[in-house]
Amino acid sequence: MFKVTYNAPVTLTFVIVCFMITGLNYMEPGIISRWFTMQPSLELGSVRHWICMFTWMVAHQDIHHFVGNMIIILLVGPMLEEKFGSNKLFYMIFATAVATAIINAFVFHDRIIGASGIVFMMVMLGSLTNFQRGEIPLTFLFVGVLFIGKELWGAINPDPNNPVSEFAHIAGGVLGSIFGFMLVRGQAMGGYDESIGG
Repeated sequence: MFKVTYNAPVTLTFVIVCFMITGLNYMEPGIISRWFTMQPSLELGSVRHWICMFTWMVAHQDIHHFVGNMIIILLVGPMLEEKFGSNKLFYMIFATAVATAIINAFVFHDRIIGASGIVFMMVMLGSLTNFQRGEIPLTFLFVGVLFIGKELWGAINPDPNNPVSEFAHIAGGVLGSIFGFMLVRGQAMGGYDESIGG
């Protein structure tokens, strides 16, 4: 008898929240643009802008945008959650969202929405799971080149109907790479305590 388990709580909860919020796009599009989209600039006196600094990652333009991101998150997320722990993965998602929003507001000035930056972070982090001290996996280099190349192409040839920042996605990948090197190197040096892994 098989039992269905909630095997990756952070990953699954993130996907469920994204599904629920993206559904609002079909019922009340104004809510998405107002509360779940990071605008090109950050108004420090606006509560809404502070909220959107992390809520932008759980909303998507449409079902195609949602499905594309969630497939990758559901594939990579559980592996990361098992290796690094639920707590660490949650903090990495949160930190990536906020840092990407800040970088975008002060450097790129584009509208950002969706979990693509989180996907990029997870993919880059996942490609480093076999990282050993003094070595860089060739898969990491391939993933980096392909993803960054794709985003740079999108930035050079922007879609006027979908003005979303590709540079924000690159920022997510860079942050994922940094997290990966820090965490995996810490494990290799014996600095990771399984008891706090989440």
